[in-house]
Amino acid sequence: MNGETTFRPAQYEREQLSLYLQDTLKEVETLKESIKFQEEENSSANKQLDHVTKECEKQGEENSNLKAKILKLEEELQSEKQWYQRRVAVGTFFFFQQFPSRVFLLFLRGSA
Repeated sequence: MNGETTFRPAQYEREQLSLYLQDTLKEVETLKESIKFQEEENSSANKQLDHVTKECEKQGEENSNLKAKILKLEEELQSEKQWYQRRVAVGTFFFFQQFPSRVFLLFLRGSA
């Protein structure tokens, strides 16, 4: 055997298995890094989602407040309309009470 190495099947299998395990460990490390990166992205996305959710809730509250203000203004407008209609009706009544003949003459002149 003059310093030559002889082929040993068991040693070859061990070397192949060792290479396979090294490749597998590298793959596992790569997957761990990928998982860590995904977790960081998910955390960032969750923070953004929380922020957007809070903004939506804030907008919902503002919308509710605006709807309440609109209803209040509509009620005030309706009240003002009713007051104005009563005022016109009372003014018209007194006008006709004081000047019935002039109104009749104006009516005749307008229709002629």
